[in-house]
Amino acid sequence: MLGLLTVLSIAAAVCEAPEPPGSISWTQSFDKLEDYEVARTERVASEIQCVTLASRAASAQVAAYDAKTELCRTYRCRMGLPHCRKCRNVHKGNQSVWTARTNCWTTIQHRISDSTSFGVGYHRYKKGFGEGENGNFWIGLRTIRDLTSGPERQLLILMKLWNGTESFARYTRFSVDTEDNDFKLFISGFSGSSGVGDDLAQFNGKRFSAKDDASGDTEEDCARDAKGAWWFAGCPDGHPNGAYQTSSAVPGKGQGVIWSRPYGAEYSLKEVEMLLI
Repeated sequence: MLGLLTVLSIAAAVCEAPEPPGSISWTQSFDKLEDYEVARTERVASEIQCVTLASRAASAQVAAYDAKTELCRTYRCRMGLPHCRKCRNVHKGNQSVWTARTNCWTTIQHRISDSTSFGVGYHRYKKGFGEGENGNFWIGLRTIRDLTSGPERQLLILMKLWNGTESFARYTRFSVDTEDNDFKLFISGFSGSSGVGDDLAQFNGKRFSAKDDASGDTEEDCARDAKGAWWFAGCPDGHPNGAYQTSSAVPGKGQGVIWSRPYGAEYSLKEVEMLLI
């Protein structure tokens, strides 16, 4: 009984430090469940039994118990992701749930509409800008540097097409260099949804470039033409910070919110989000 009570102890969500491999601690929260799908529904006598049921399911990430109906619902991450808890959704829901994670993914970039221009200068990219994590958002290069200067970080990129199809790309190692070194990008360890290719390997070791401050004329021209700053290597096909379009159509090759593998350089995504853990 003591061991079971330990499993069910309530803890605050920690949004920055990764958990040790293999550790799972079920904690109570009010998370939004927009990134999960129902895995199983079963009638049980108590909340303790519901969490115990979830803890025995390998894919279960969330358990929700309704005392009135005695229904226990367990949830798994969509797209088969092993971990999809976002810091921006922690304690933002209206129902008490139990989660299998105490850490979460921190949003560093988000594109959902054309209400915020990403064609801004280098200074704003250093500081960060936008409507907040739930809207169009860039956390800032200085913050990304701070987040990645310590323990090794992973990068998750979530993408949505205009027909509602979702996909992801994931990198096991992601960091940026100091401001003095132009926030040079270091990235490796790609995996992704079926058919999704590695659009970021081409930028490994490249400096961050904006329309008004770049490591060379070519990169500055690319930032100006694409209406968004990035770690340019010439003018690439893939560019998540490009000009947002109100449909999949683009005015020219690479001129949109682009993930070229497999969607091509003439398809602009409806939504993209970059997250670190």
